[in-house]
Amino acid sequence: MDQSKKAAAKRKMSSDESLSSKKKCVEDVTLPSSTWTPSPDGTVLTRKASGRGLQGKQVMLAQKHTDSTNPKNWWISEKLDGVRAFWDGKHFYSRLGNRFFPPAWFTEAFPSDYELDGELFVGRGQFRSTVSIVKTKSNIDDAKWKTVKFHIFDAPNISGTFEHRINTIAQYFKENESSTAVVLSHTKCRNKEHVETELKRVENLGGEGLMIRKPGSSYEECRSYNLLKIKTFYDAEARIIGYKQGQGRNSHRVGAFHCIMECGKKFHVGSGLSDKDRNKPPKKGTIITYRFQELTNSGMPRFPSYVGIRIDMTEPKDAVIPVPSMQ
Repeated sequence: MDQSKKAAAKRKMSSDESLSSKKKCVEDVTLPSSTWTPSPDGTVLTRKASGRGLQGKQVMLAQKHTDSTNPKNWWISEKLDGVRAFWDGKHFYSRLGNRFFPPAWFTEAFPSDYELDGELFVGRGQFRSTVSIVKTKSNIDDAKWKTVKFHIFDAPNISGTFEHRINTIAQYFKENESSTAVVLSHTKCRNKEHVETELKRVENLGGEGLMIRKPGSSYEECRSYNLLKIKTFYDAEARIIGYKQGQGRNSHRVGAFHCIMECGKKFHVGSGLSDKDRNKPPKKGTIITYRFQELTNSGMPRFPSYVGIRIDMTEPKDAVIPVPSMQ
């Protein structure tokens, strides 16, 4: 076999291995029955809640929606602009496995045998307020925690379809009332126009966007094509490497953050900064989230706007932007 044919075969093998790996993440996974324990009435199968945070576990993450997906009969919910949190039966943890410390009353009605995946959420447009509350490691902000709700959108250790998992958790909180837990509402999608209408409604209310979930899907510990996010803007993470002096009314303080993207490109973001951000900016090395409309031809974010500090990431992450179809 000549060198060109060997190279082509090697590329095909690499492509096949990549596709195989991707399929493992995309397809529903059924664990051996021996790992599941039936409830007394036999209606719910669960794995024992870990009680050990996120050791060895990854939460289910969403892929970005494209026009190639027909959303009919998928489940629509609002994409909340809060802090992702995982309840392990004892405590709350971030995606990085860092523990959150809510007051004891916040979780007193929470289950010890069900794991819960959701979002700590103060309200639309209140991302920074949410972060400032949940990152506190003591109960000195006990009163502020009263503004936070835990919005639940899945239960990883319950076997079966998404519909079964979310209904089981809804029934649990119906029988065990909690003022801090909210089972997120889901609506069955009728067609693409339904998605567009709902997206416009949520964004007009100040919401971030939508999530759609494939019916009958299982919980996958990866970034899954069974869970898609829909927004009219992009968001990404960058690292602060310096500051730009302000001008005019901001001449005595920070005018913009100097940031570096995952790809290595550097840019400034000044839109979205509050007086507090300008007077006492986050330290150099901090990972922040920013939003933008599109990338320029040179790959720079157009009209970037600061969202807030990202407490559950340690490295920058660029946005995934679909390549336009050439058809």
